[in-house]
Amino acid sequence: MANETGNFRASIFGGFNRQDVSDYIEKLSLDRNRYKNKSEELAEKVDTMQEKIDELTKRLTETESRLAEAQRPPTEKHAAIIEKTVTSMRGYKAALAEAAEKIGAFSASMSDELIQLRSQVETLPQTLDKACSKLDRAIEKLERVNNKG
Repeated sequence: MANETGNFRASIFGGFNRQDVSDYIEKLSLDRNRYKNKSEELAEKVDTMQEKIDELTKRLTETESRLAEAQRPPTEKHAAIIEKTVTSMRGYKAALAEAAEKIGAFSASMSDELIQLRSQVETLPQTLDKACSKLDRAIEKLERVNNKG
């Protein structure tokens, strides 16, 4: 094939080199499958991160509940519970902050990659339409040559 943009070499009898067209369509199909696989992989990562967020949120809710109970008039027993709860909440807060930071970075990177993939996938139908138009013209030329002969 002359290049990767869909320009096909002319064949001896008019039209386009059949192998060029076949190679080009196969390349488009491989690209589409690669983009689909990457999209599925990214979706799995997002699901995993969401599960982590849900678990940390659940733990935070439980800790807040314990804190509310600990806010009753303090006794020595309550003071120990409050101290334990505060320590746990600080740990959960740090874990949530770390998860939020990782998710933010991952989300930004995933968004950029998805934008690129969408752009490439959106042009595939146009590219295939152009290839089909070229094939139609090549078929017409071959039929005219065949009818003359």
